[in-house]
Amino acid sequence: MSLTAGGGADCRLDDYRLTANLAGDIVLVYAVREFGETFADEQWVSFHLYKLTQGGDEDGPGPDWYFQEYKAVKSHKKYCDVNDAMKAEVKPATLQMLELKKTK
Repeated sequence: MSLTAGGGADCRLDDYRLTANLAGDIVLVYAVREFGETFADEQWVSFHLYKLTQGGDEDGPGPDWYFQEYKAVKSHKKYCDVNDAMKAEVKPATLQMLELKKTK
């Protein structure tokens, strides 16, 4: 697995967080936003939630553990930097709200 993140001098356009939800599941959050006119434009951030999942023989050959995407939601407001969005909206308690939010 390879994770890369990028952006400009003003704002990060995408980044990752590894956290846990209130149920104790390990969750990888990938936050990304569109470029807009410039790197400094505020845009909606998309949060893609991936749960650490154990593979098994019933699934056939494959990894023992992998991240399975299970939800994609939009931020509550627009942000320039996805790290600001994650600081505000991705915490164990608020992660549960993201998990319950309707997919957009």
